[in-house]
Amino acid sequence: MNWIINDSSENGTIENLLKINGHNLNKGDWSRNNSRKWGGREVLEVLDRNTIRVEKILNQTLGDLIERYHNSGKIIVEK
Repeated sequence: MNWIINDSSENGTIENLLKINGHNLNKGDWSRNNSRKWGGREVLEVLDRNTIRVEKILNQTLGDLIERYHNSGKIIVEK
């Protein structure tokens, strides 16, 4: 993962939609909500240059601190 930047979510953010002006993310990239227990989510859909769809994060809202990451390749997790 390549970290992009931290930003605050904007008006229109709800539990499964993130509004960030000029988010610069693509499907398969990741966001992490540092205001909601560091909830990391894969970008499921890019709706426009300011809106992405992610899996639900309970109580996600306007003003949450969001980290953004570009997916730099296949992620392998070993137990």
